[in-house]
Amino acid sequence: MEKLVAVVGPTASGKTDLAISLCQKFGGEIISVDSRQAYKEMNIGTGKMVTTGASNTSAPILQCVGAKGDVINTYLYDLALPSERLNAYDYATQAREKINEIWSKNKIPFLVGGTGFYMDVILGQRQLSGVTADQSLRDKLEGLSKEELLEKLRHLDPDKLQTIDVKNKYRLIRAIEIAVSFGHAELGSASITKNETLKRVQGDVLTLSLTAGNGFLYERADRRVDAMIEAGLVDEVKRLVKSYGWEAPGMKTLGYREFRLFFEGAVSLKEAIQKLKFNTHAYIRRQKTYFKKYFADALWFDIREPKFVEEVNSKVELYLA
Repeated sequence: MEKLVAVVGPTASGKTDLAISLCQKFGGEIISVDSRQAYKEMNIGTGKMVTTGASNTSAPILQCVGAKGDVINTYLYDLALPSERLNAYDYATQAREKINEIWSKNKIPFLVGGTGFYMDVILGQRQLSGVTADQSLRDKLEGLSKEELLEKLRHLDPDKLQTIDVKNKYRLIRAIEIAVSFGHAELGSASITKNETLKRVQGDVLTLSLTAGNGFLYERADRRVDAMIEAGLVDEVKRLVKSYGWEAPGMKTLGYREFRLFFEGAVSLKEAIQKLKFNTHAYIRRQKTYFKKYFADALWFDIREPKFVEEVNSKVELYLA
């Protein structure tokens, strides 16, 4: 049976650096599982790695340079414009294609990322609803506040509130769309399909989950935000807003939406940066909760332990033997 390794964990836990190291040691290639890094032109705010180049294929290859100068191919960056919505099923389908492609080269696929839901869908551990988009309903819901959306979902499908990110407006709209389509309320125009479920990945999977205390991760995340500001994040946001506007799906993501009030003159830059740090802390907490719930069977490693990298290497070596 073919083998693959999944590396999951919250923001600032060092997933990518670890994966590059493992790829160098065990002959692997990386498949990114990050819903924000899949957006083109959004480079600084999403924390994309500095790369040596990209291909012109529909699923770009970015080449990461490791500590030893080795070049590691990384797939599924830059799939969509900021004005486009990402689709978990399409993303997972492309990831599956890349997994098979990497296997065909007798290499090990390393799935790496903090978007837990996408990782679940790629591995076939979570089923999608099979509900197509209802654009007319979405247009109506876009005009509602998060509080109004929460109240609507609470009325339609209260159990769903326990399983989604209630601070994510898009997730709330999607949950309402699904509830409506399955008959919890007046029917919308979305249809229910049968083909949006991926079977469990045809291979043996080793999942490595990285973690640490919140305070430790917050400090690392804050340093990353400061580095992004130094690298020109504010200018990147300004350029993207000019091209796509604040309502573009990509501009509603973490690292970009926090600057809207600054550009509108309602808050200072310092306040916007602090908001980004607070929101990143909250995102880290949600990621940790998700991985604890849905990846309980993974091998867990505390990145604060001085020998955790050696322990990871030992586990992967044993698994691949």
